[in-house]
Amino acid sequence: MKPIGLAVAAAALGIAIGLSWTYIEFSSASNVFQDHNGSNTPLSLNDTTPGIPKMVIEGGSSFNFGTMERNASRRHEFVIKNEGEAPLIITPGQASCPLCVETSFSGATVAPGDKTTIIVRYHTRKDKTEFAEGFSIQSDDPNRPIVQLRIEGIVVHAIQVVPTSIALPSISTKQDNHNEVKIYSFVQQPIQIESAEIIHEEYKEFYDVKFDPMPAEMVAKKQNARSGALVRITVKKGMPFGPFQQLIRLKTNLEETGELEIVVRGNVQDDIIILLADNNILNLKVIESENGIKKKFFLTANSVDRDTFDVKVEEVFPANILKVKMTAPNKESKSFRFVFEVSVPPGANRATHLGGQHGEVGRIVIATNHPDHQQITIKVPFAVK
Repeated sequence: MKPIGLAVAAAALGIAIGLSWTYIEFSSASNVFQDHNGSNTPLSLNDTTPGIPKMVIEGGSSFNFGTMERNASRRHEFVIKNEGEAPLIITPGQASCPLCVETSFSGATVAPGDKTTIIVRYHTRKDKTEFAEGFSIQSDDPNRPIVQLRIEGIVVHAIQVVPTSIALPSISTKQDNHNEVKIYSFVQQPIQIESAEIIHEEYKEFYDVKFDPMPAEMVAKKQNARSGALVRITVKKGMPFGPFQQLIRLKTNLEETGELEIVVRGNVQDDIIILLADNNILNLKVIESENGIKKKFFLTANSVDRDTFDVKVEEVFPANILKVKMTAPNKESKSFRFVFEVSVPPGANRATHLGGQHGEVGRIVIATNHPDHQQITIKVPFAVK
């Protein structure tokens, strides 16, 4: 009986030790889920957990604009509140359509209980009757690391803008440039332009926008049109040389159409332009005498009186080697461009006119009756061997 008693006692002792180790292990494991104050309540990221932010988008993360007009735009403000207990850091993501979705949001840090606003503007530039686009944001809210701000709507054709953009490839800085845009409405309520906004700050002072109701006889010429408006856009003289682009945004009394947009782009050029790769330099380089050479350059005259504008070759150096032939344009042609053909005939004598220590540089002097460009000198470096 003693061996049996010893076996039973050993078994009981083993069970007791096993239960003790099991209690210790589970007790240690539960400590892993305790928060920083030592309570045994498990953490849940779905609750307002101490130490983490919580993003709430008031009104929801999607917005329906309803109906919008083609070539118009509308904006919506998404209001984001931090209902957590730590700062909410928001950074911008990607737009699903960079051509259509616009936002200036560059990021924000929102304190607990505070709000921030993200303005998203949609442009109906795509040829679609329905749209559903979005703009993504990223945050340090563990439950909402990436959120899509969604905008949608339907594009209608209650208004027609003619033209939707103004292209001015070559205008003078010395005179105003006037343009007219016609806006036709096909709905019963007469259209009225309430305001015009010039969006881009650069050279804003060189634009002027005026608008008036369209005369009834002009409206009648457009099939099914019921009313209209005329918008006159002037690019003022004095605009600096170079390319430009501006956006004109029009607000009408027809709220369902959104704000109409007209793009103005172009290039301001001097009245007289010499078309050469280098700045008024025609480099013929080194020429083989037996081959000779022929090159062309162009003089374009903008905003001049074609009947009275005069151009002539006044001087050529060295005249015994360089030959210049000028061809005047047709006064009715779209581009008023003079063509100059410069040649060194085959068999020309050896000469060096590269400039500096290599002989006096060749030149062509052009005279015009334009008050600002009475004499234009083209340098022609060359050598004949």
